[in-house]
Amino acid sequence: MTEQIDNLPDASFMKRLMALIYDAFIVFALLMLASAVGVGVATIIYGSEAVSEGNVLIENPFFFSWIICCWFYYYFYCWAKSGQTLAMKTWRMKLVSLDGSPIEMHQALIRFFTGFVGLSNITTLLPSRWALHDYLSKTRVVVLPKGQ
Repeated sequence: MTEQIDNLPDASFMKRLMALIYDAFIVFALLMLASAVGVGVATIIYGSEAVSEGNVLIENPFFFSWIICCWFYYYFYCWAKSGQTLAMKTWRMKLVSLDGSPIEMHQALIRFFTGFVGLSNITTLLPSRWALHDYLSKTRVVVLPKGQ
């Protein structure tokens, strides 16, 4: 398995950017759903004053944590299950550990928090073509051949 992955090219900045934009739409929809659930739960627990105009729910640390957890879970679930988010499947990219195994929770956490909104993808413009979060999490984003 490692030999097959070693022969695959690293994803370029443009492929990563296109996947990031595509995933942003998916994550936005997911976070809208998570927000609706969060508002519903807050309304059940605290009543209508939980979401009144003067009481902004987003300032609530529990609500904020809920949103971040839902955002992370989307990426972790996709990466752990198949190594690909929906956008990565579309652009034929796959996330793998350097040894070729599926990524683990600690690698996903490192990627998620150091890849802040895709800004570390800018480092793929350097000759190594590795993003900072790839390097720190000991992972690679490779381009799959057509038909895979």
